[in-house]
Amino acid sequence: MKTKKIFILLICIILVASMLCACPGNNTGTTTTPKPNLDDSLGNLDTNIDDNDKNSDYNESDSTKITFSGSGANVKGMGAATQGSTVRISAAGTYIVSGNSDDGYIIIDASKAEIKLVLDGLTLKNNDGPAILVKNAKKVTLTLAKDKDNVLSDGTSYQLYEGNSIVDGAIFARSELVINGEGTLTVNGNNAHGIVSKDGIVVTGGVLNVSSNGAGISGKDFVKVTGADITLNAGTDGLKSDNMEDANMGYVYIQGGSFDITSANDGIQAYGVASIESGNFKIKTTSTDSTASAKGIKSVTGIVISGGSFDIDSIDDGVHADGDVYITGGDISVSSGDDGIHANNSLQISDGKINIEKSYEGIEATNIYISGGYVEINSSDDGMNASGGNDTNTTTTTRPGGDMFEATNGSISISGGYVIVHNEGDGIDANGSLEVSGGVVLVDGPSHGGNGFFDYATSAKITGGIVITLGVRDMAQNFSEATQGSILVSTNGSFPAGTVMSLCDEDGNVVLAFTSTKTFSGALFSSPDIEKGKTYTFYRDATVEGLDENGFAYNTTQTGGEECGEVTLDDYICGQGSQMGGRPPR
Repeated sequence: MKTKKIFILLICIILVASMLCACPGNNTGTTTTPKPNLDDSLGNLDTNIDDNDKNSDYNESDSTKITFSGSGANVKGMGAATQGSTVRISAAGTYIVSGNSDDGYIIIDASKAEIKLVLDGLTLKNNDGPAILVKNAKKVTLTLAKDKDNVLSDGTSYQLYEGNSIVDGAIFARSELVINGEGTLTVNGNNAHGIVSKDGIVVTGGVLNVSSNGAGISGKDFVKVTGADITLNAGTDGLKSDNMEDANMGYVYIQGGSFDITSANDGIQAYGVASIESGNFKIKTTSTDSTASAKGIKSVTGIVISGGSFDIDSIDDGVHADGDVYITGGDISVSSGDDGIHANNSLQISDGKINIEKSYEGIEATNIYISGGYVEINSSDDGMNASGGNDTNTTTTTRPGGDMFEATNGSISISGGYVIVHNEGDGIDANGSLEVSGGVVLVDGPSHGGNGFFDYATSAKITGGIVITLGVRDMAQNFSEATQGSILVSTNGSFPAGTVMSLCDEDGNVVLAFTSTKTFSGALFSSPDIEKGKTYTFYRDATVEGLDENGFAYNTTQTGGEECGEVTLDDYICGQGSQMGGRPPR
């Protein structure tokens, strides 16, 4: 009898089905979920990279040789002239540059010309301006000679103007700038920026190490990277494109490469589209100025991630778009001081692995669509939030792009994938509608009152998939419409972290099981295998076969455990709000 008394005190589901369910019938309303549309800018994105941009070959015998030495420079060949340690290039051709100068300068002024500048062991500093200035050309290619180290630096303080604009980079170009080859280039932007083009920048090879007081790499119209080993240590943005005048420009396109970016402000920033197909990325932002944007990857227009490996440690949002975010692949790890992933408009996840290790809110957008992939969220507030109003995270709301939602008609649609949320605010907060039609959704939290595993404003519909939630019962909500069984239950008191909750059918088979990592007093279980007219039994702390790394299993077997109670479903939805099924008898 002693065991029986303890069981009653800890009972999570009332044993008598008639007392379990003041079970509401299905809501006959419908949930209309808007479909995401790719922004027109994606169709206009120029991802073409010319084969010549990848070609690092050159013929020494046909090239002009420039050698710096001390306070002078020597030229052998046509197209270049010297004045002290200043070299002026005025014609198309290939120029091989080497040597060392603490007060040297390369100026390229060759209208409509294509120039290849081979850096063949060059150390060059200009105390009064950039090491390389492209005043006029069609295209300039910096080819890094194989196995050669090159260092380019500007002065710490200078004022240099071309026309009405300031020259403020160690490498500064008014033409398209290409970097390729198999050597190493170190750039020290002592005055402001490291590498700047007022046109576009293409990087197809080499090892680049850039330290700057301003931006590391900045291409106005675009930055394209297909393969390079890039390390940036930037006083403002790491890598950016900032054309705000042309809707089809200002984009970043990355097809491959290795990136180690430490920046005070945004790691990667685009005013147009930021499209990343592959590559290895380590991004850390450091600014403690609450008025500065310090996001990992940021775009005004939209972000597309289709592949790559990402390790993002950001003071601000990890991934942020004022427009849309689309993730179709990749392995993304985020530790954020604000949102893990944020889109002012739509966020779509169809594949890939996403692990938001730390965040204020894990995923936030007006409309959230998850159709595939693996998504794990750890949040100190909401795990997912659709159109959630102004953030209350006061450390980030004054930053540019500070997540100021006003609408209350957001939506969350989950049709596939595997989603697990560890939350302290609401687990899934749809300030409009919630719809689940497939996949696996696990909500582990919250562990304190004032929040719930679900929070929706208009409707919540389930037509497929698996949903399990374990958290406090205070603000618990069930689905408002269902075509499969959905059981909302509460416990008498709290169950401790580590408790395995399982639901078995009439034959003793495990339909669903989930292991909490927090204390909980309420649960919701839904699956296509939970049917009307059948009886299901809850257990705690059974040994369940096949639990995955998150303590989840379905359609399996178990041994042992403590029977908590049984539920006979008169309708698909059992337990709703204050009428939660399984409230123990008084």
